[in-house]
Amino acid sequence: MQRERTCSMRILLVSLMVLSAVSVGTIYAETLDTEIRLFQWRSIQVNAGYDIAFSGNLKDSSGNPIPHAEILIRVDGVCPDDGLIASGITDAKGRYFIMTEAMHWDPDGLVRANAVFFGDTKYSPSESRDQLIVVFPSAHGKSCY
Repeated sequence: MQRERTCSMRILLVSLMVLSAVSVGTIYAETLDTEIRLFQWRSIQVNAGYDIAFSGNLKDSSGNPIPHAEILIRVDGVCPDDGLIASGITDAKGRYFIMTEAMHWDPDGLVRANAVFFGDTKYSPSESRDQLIVVFPSAHGKSCY
């Protein structure tokens, strides 16, 4: 009887150690570095009220694509307040293609845009380089300021 208790206690102790190690590993796991690219245009000039497309890709530090990740497009204009103008999801190969309506995001018509991945439990956040956009006024164009 004593031997059975000792054996049961050892099994319980080993089980608790394994569960503890798994829990700690899950809670404190490090994230993988990422790189997001916003493909560069030769020159981006668009009339307000017309569609503008943003495309690029998201990869981990080993060059593997990151599928099904949310990508945000941000501008540095006076509006919107948070700078976010569009969002999309990467495909199975880590590529994204996001369209939105061009607006007057800044009174002078010149803004910098970049793509942002905020990260998740597996991957660290990253931001692309800025791209310049010139938005010209048009009869049916909108303004957010």
